[in-house]
Amino acid sequence: GYDEHYPGSVPGPVASQGWFEDAIEDIAQRIDPKKLIAALGAYGYDWNVTSKGLADAVGFNEVMELARSHGARVETDKDSVNSTFSYRDASLAQHQVWFLDAISAWNQYLSARQYKYGGVSLWRLGMEEPALWDFFSADSTGSFDPARLKAVRLPTAVVFHGEGELLEVRQLAHDGARTISLDGNKIDHARYDSLPAWYDVQRQGHRDKHQVALTFDDGPDPTWTPRVLEVLRANGVPATFFVIGEQVQKFPEWVTEEFNQGHLIGNHTFLHPDVGTLSDRRLELELTATQRLI
Repeated sequence: GYDEHYPGSVPGPVASQGWFEDAIEDIAQRIDPKKLIAALGAYGYDWNVTSKGLADAVGFNEVMELARSHGARVETDKDSVNSTFSYRDASLAQHQVWFLDAISAWNQYLSARQYKYGGVSLWRLGMEEPALWDFFSADSTGSFDPARLKAVRLPTAVVFHGEGELLEVRQLAHDGARTISLDGNKIDHARYDSLPAWYDVQRQGHRDKHQVALTFDDGPDPTWTPRVLEVLRANGVPATFFVIGEQVQKFPEWVTEEFNQGHLIGNHTFLHPDVGTLSDRRLELELTATQRLI
């Protein structure tokens, strides 16, 4: 029940609702439906309308990133109830994207159950919208409320841009939202009001020339910091010292010496906890206390 339009065709719905229903009804009239499995699509195609080449297959996660990065308006086509949007790429080529999401999957899932098919399957696994799994089981149609599909979720992931070892978080991960309207238990229209996003991280600091950044954590230490500084000074090498507030409080003179010799000083919290387990307030206290000491 998919590829109504395909990579070599003109852009269009991957599996419009009417086309899907006609297909499974036609077969159910000739074969006992209990012997049939309805295969639902869960992917999309990105057609370059300008170059008129073959379309690229795209998964839901990639579709959301494409739409978000190009500021595209995403909604279902009123006739096919397949989601679509258009955008221009960096070379100003026009693209048209059609894709199957949890909206189309829900409608087609209900249709397969209506015709008493023996079961349903999914193509292509891994490219589906995660919300599909909220209802994709044998006994869910009676209990699942399609209004739950108003939330648009992505699996937790990180998108990196650029090159280098310095990382800047430009956007936190968040869910999206869509408005849906129902015709009975099926969805006849959906509009993506906000798009979900992954963590967006910018890499910086890449150089064509081979370079190494020396960093020293957890000091200052009265035994080792002087020895490290001596070696660095003898070789004319700059470094960065990520200091712990507790140690700075004990040995402030060595932080002063690090700074006076031209090295950078970094904040490595006050007590060196696992920051992934801290509350926001505790982390703020750790960093602020150390920064004031520095």
